[in-house]
Amino acid sequence: MKLEHIKRPTGLEYIHVTEIPEMLVHFAAHEIHKLIPPEFNDDGVIVNPDTGEKIRVSRAWFLNHIFRDYSAQEAFSDSQRLIQEVVDKSMNLDFMPSSPFNYLQNFAPYKGGIGEKSGILLSVFENEACYGSHEDRAMVSGVFWLSDNEEFTGGEFLFNQFNERIEPKKGTGVLFPSLYSHEVLPVYTRPNFFTRYTVTWFGL
Repeated sequence: MKLEHIKRPTGLEYIHVTEIPEMLVHFAAHEIHKLIPPEFNDDGVIVNPDTGEKIRVSRAWFLNHIFRDYSAQEAFSDSQRLIQEVVDKSMNLDFMPSSPFNYLQNFAPYKGGIGEKSGILLSVFENEACYGSHEDRAMVSGVFWLSDNEEFTGGEFLFNQFNERIEPKKGTGVLFPSLYSHEVLPVYTRPNFFTRYTVTWFGL
């Protein structure tokens, strides 16, 4: 697994994760496939209360809705294991004292890891699924792509205020400050054909 700390002149700062081990990706993707069947829809649709516009259209479920006991989630969830390994690896990077990524030290194994207060969202994006511009209610967020982007077009991850796009390649991801405005551009594939599997982490 490789992590690169990216800093742009625009002020954009994120950690680009590549080469996530294939077995971690495979088992996390299998977990999503198993837990989110075609007829399922729980946390996937979010509507703007002011306009009625759909902000996010996908199939999704938070892990803590599946594992009612955090110790079971920690022990058995492959998505949790993937995120913890990425976060652990990020602590080997050097950050300036003012960097928001110093907050990652709060998720060190000796401090209990990513912890039950953090949110982990499993998502499946179908044809024309998207997630409009938004900010996360967390300190640090992470998005990790588990499916081959040769099976679909679109679905890029966009940092709106910096106009920077990241291609959703299998076995890659990003860690970023949650206050950044970001969105997922529409995914295009055959109707009712799941392709874009994603694990999202909200570090609190």
